[in-house]
Order: sequence, then structure tokens, then C-alpha cells
Amino acid sequence: MHIRGTSYLIVFILSCILYFFGTIYLSKKKNALLGLTLPILFGCISIYYLLKLILVYNPYPTMKEGIYMTFFGALSIVGIIMFFLVKYRSKK
Repeated sequence: MHIRGTSYLIVFILSCILYFFGTIYLSKKKNALLGLTLPILFGCISIYYLLKLILVYNPYPTMKEGIYMTFFGALSIVGIIMFFLVKYRSKK
């Protein structure tokens, strides 16, 4: 049975969609800088994993930190791009 793996995938996809809609919703409010909170938070998580790889010696490294760093960094960059697109479209 692959129900467990499928449910994790569905939760993962729904959380990504919720992140994007949350960024768009917060960008449309009067205090638009709230739209940058989620991308900045994920950027900080990405920087944490980058610094962890650089500063902490690990004799048996895994790919977990690199995957987390890449994933959260990509979400952060896409969220910042979405924020500026929403702000640009709302000014027209």
C-alpha cells in the first residue's frame, strides 16, 4: 500500500499552495510588507541550513541539509518574485 506516501505528497502540495496563496493575500493588504514575511522566513531557514553545512563539521554528511536549503531557498525566491508581481499589478 502506498497510502502513506501519497498522503505525505498531498499534504506537501497543499502546503506549498497555501504558502503561495498566503503570500499573494498578504501582499494585497494595506500593509504590503506582510507579504514579505513568509519569503523572508523561508529565506532565513535556507540560510540556516547553508551556515550549518559550512560551520558544523559532520564526518558522515547526508543530503538532507542540502535538500532543505535548496527547497526553502527556492520557495523564498519564488515568494519574493510573486510579491513584486502582485505589487506591480496592483499599481496599474
